[in-house]
Amino acid sequence: MADGILDEAYERLHRTGPERQGWLSNHAPMAVEALARHGHDTDIHRWIDWYAPKLEDMPSRYEPIDAGRWRDALGDPRRIADWVDLLTGETTERPWRDVLVTWWPRLLPGIAAGATHGVIRVGHAVRTLLSGDESPAAVAELGHALAYWAARWQAVPGVELGTVGGTLTPDAALDHVPVLPDQTGGIRDRLARLDGLTGTGRAVPPSVPGPGSGSTSASAAGLGSGSGSASAAGRRSGAGSGSGFGSVSGSEPGAGSGSTSAAGLGSESGFGAGPGLASGSRSGPSGHDSGISRREPGVSGVGASGVGASAVGPSGASGAAVSWPDSLAAGAPPDDPEWARDWLADLVDAAVRRYRYFGYGEPVMLVHSATAPNAVLRTLPALPPELWVPSVGAAWAASAAVTSVYTPDRPVPVGDLTAPPGGTDPVREVLDRAAAHRGEHVIKLVDTAVDVHARTGDPDALAAAATAIELMSEDS
Repeated sequence: MADGILDEAYERLHRTGPERQGWLSNHAPMAVEALARHGHDTDIHRWIDWYAPKLEDMPSRYEPIDAGRWRDALGDPRRIADWVDLLTGETTERPWRDVLVTWWPRLLPGIAAGATHGVIRVGHAVRTLLSGDESPAAVAELGHALAYWAARWQAVPGVELGTVGGTLTPDAALDHVPVLPDQTGGIRDRLARLDGLTGTGRAVPPSVPGPGSGSTSASAAGLGSGSGSASAAGRRSGAGSGSGFGSVSGSEPGAGSGSTSAAGLGSESGFGAGPGLASGSRSGPSGHDSGISRREPGVSGVGASGVGASAVGPSGASGAAVSWPDSLAAGAPPDDPEWARDWLADLVDAAVRRYRYFGYGEPVMLVHSATAPNAVLRTLPALPPELWVPSVGAAWAASAAVTSVYTPDRPVPVGDLTAPPGGTDPVREVLDRAAAHRGEHVIKLVDTAVDVHARTGDPDALAAAATAIELMSEDS
């Protein structure tokens, strides 16, 4: 970044801990990276000065972590400083990509760590490194980010139970996730209630089509169609079915085994994905600036959850009861790395669009339904393709979990929707408004929404960004 300001910010922030008040995440490393990315370098040090009351010192060391027995310390927040020592040390001894590829599959089952801020911080760090800034400070930031993820490692409950299911589009899959009835308490309390949850999907946003689409499908969620039906984003989809996360086995972290079942991983390399789609049509590259070719996953009529056409009521909302793990399996991406990557991009797009309609329910926490999978999407280019499918599966589980435990039952009325920013340069307008707002969650949601707009041209993405600015205070 210009004049090394981001490196200076990293060096300044690495003297602080990754949390405050015993649980809340330090968002500064992520927010300053986003500010620098979008041309607000000169605002960074002033922003840190403003944020300084939320910063705390790095916690004291507890006990050095033996590199050969790291599982014993996984998910132990007392070991935050010990994890920083281990992983920043590794980044000074080995190429950062090697460190990432070693630790990514180990940490992936615990993607809920720190309310998903572990993976989000890693995604910001990797974006900096992939941009060409491989300075010692930027490399150290990756070590700090991985360390935070390791210290707060937490699985998404119930993922290992989602063994087989049809593949829905991301919009449909998010509509399919059951609503958590008791939406009280913090995210750890809410996630604990997911295991064994059975419920119904929520109402579909009143308008979800992407740019250039003529209409949504008749069922809006695309459920129950045995043949290809128009997806919620208005893109072509083909028939097909596939395996979701696959059957898994293994042991909990810390048991001395290289495998873990807590989040549906059968081994350190990732989910035991099934054979993918048996059939179906794929659209070719869309020519988006992001370079991601978009191939629409097939829509399965009936998966493990038994959802058929009768599950969709007149309003387009899913009306049949579906279990939490079955809803995950129904949305799991196919066993094809490139297709999984494209499905993940569609998931980020869908989560951002949905924020415009549902963000009012919990403006801060629903940000993570989009920023967590986007962090994984940003990291994929630094990972070997064999890690892409398990990475997308974990990102889907995280996004679905946040959606379930925070999204309200009904979208905001159409008349109350926030309009997209106007002007000759709406992207610059929303970025400048986010920088002026200063709220860390606003900065990060706008950062992701701008990614979506660059990829799709969808004005709903910028409208979602404007919604976040309106809904949150600068202290959010």
